[in-house]
Amino acid sequence: MTTQTITLTLPVGLMERAQLAAQVLNHPIEQVLTAVLSATLPDLSNAPADMQAELLQMSLLTEQELWSVAESRMRPEQQVGWQKLNESALVRLLSKDEQQQREALLNEYDRILIRKARAYALLSARSGRLLLADRAQN
Repeated sequence: MTTQTITLTLPVGLMERAQLAAQVLNHPIEQVLTAVLSATLPDLSNAPADMQAELLQMSLLTEQELWSVAESRMRPEQQVGWQKLNESALVRLLSKDEQQQREALLNEYDRILIRKARAYALLSARSGRLLLADRAQN
């Protein structure tokens, strides 16, 4: 990995937290800050192109806004429609219109999951805890 050197002016409180983290982790402060930036600004090249800007902008959301995204779901009418189409697909061939509806609902479900994953990753990075692991234990 090639690197680039920058000069960064940080608020005193943030610098103190970074220095404390480096001390506790017994790592150079540059390594700690690089890890934090990597978690906050991940490589999104595998994300859908039309979602990349949205996923990057999530880094600027408040914790409350991120929790709202993390707890989001498909609208109830979408869930019911998807379930009915899936059940119908088990007993008969879906019409072209039904197939398109099912595909659109699946696409929306995938997009919600991508947003939720990004929100949990950001919340975990901010809190220093693996939040999905916490949820799995509860």
